[in-house]
Amino acid sequence: MASIRSTPATRFESFNLYKTPYKKVGDHDIDAHVAVPKGIKPGTHPLIVNFHGGGLTSGDAIYPEYKAAFWVPFTHRNSAILVLPNHRLAPESSGADMLSDLADFWTWLHTAFPTYLSSQDPSLKPDLSRILVAGESAGGYMAIQSALTLPPNSLRAVLAQYPMTRRLDFTPEDTPMGMPLTDRSPMDAHLAAMKPGDMASSATPPDRQFLVLLSAYGLFDKYFGTGKDLWPITRVEDVDVGALPPMWIVHGEQDSAVPLWTSQVFVDKMRELGKGDEKVTLITAEGDHGFDLEIEEEDVEWLKLALGEIEGVWVK
Repeated sequence: MASIRSTPATRFESFNLYKTPYKKVGDHDIDAHVAVPKGIKPGTHPLIVNFHGGGLTSGDAIYPEYKAAFWVPFTHRNSAILVLPNHRLAPESSGADMLSDLADFWTWLHTAFPTYLSSQDPSLKPDLSRILVAGESAGGYMAIQSALTLPPNSLRAVLAQYPMTRRLDFTPEDTPMGMPLTDRSPMDAHLAAMKPGDMASSATPPDRQFLVLLSAYGLFDKYFGTGKDLWPITRVEDVDVGALPPMWIVHGEQDSAVPLWTSQVFVDKMRELGKGDEKVTLITAEGDHGFDLEIEEEDVEWLKLALGEIEGVWVK
């Protein structure tokens, strides 16, 4: 099959898209999107669960500019079904709320999703024994947290792109991705307008991107929380690293939003805790946050090798 090249404007053109709530909090639906390759053959198909970026304060599951181009041909050639969940966002919701959504999503996937998929296309069944979990930035956080919280053998592999493994620590003088942080007034206005019960689980950038200011002004912990289980860098201390699925972490060397050193420290900790040297591969490349969004597999040798290795444990 010839590789399918796409732009953000055409990222999902080669898929049939469906949307359904996997959870309701009060009157608020939290949705999962499903992307099925057009022309897929009837039968049982592996899954890619792909979480979205946005700093845990913004983003949407099918915002195309956050989904790397390589996912399109990779999904098609493996006849895989993409499941793209949303989740609650800070500051209206806490990290504990997000992890609650994560747990409820996985329960839904294993119980209600097969019936839902059949209702959209009776010829298709999900292979729940072959799941690759992935995500970029905050989505990488959700992907790694999935690996750290699910029972052993729930996942075949993890691909985390420049994941948030710990709290972001900015100062007002920092300019992540060129974004100035000196004016805190948009954040202050948002916080002042928040009311008890407010909730957000989807925001199309640039909506809410200014909420990165929470990290620059020391307020992120107030809303997200500080428990040990809230961040992979500390949660990994309480799991059997040897029982984790194989993990690939991709990170840009000049990342100004989620610094490369955060992934290096996380990988080092995994290796210190057990068999992490066999479980995690860290791939670094030239570039800032989101450097891989428009590259194609056949154009970059490290990506070709990584995706081939992932296929070897995921679908073979």
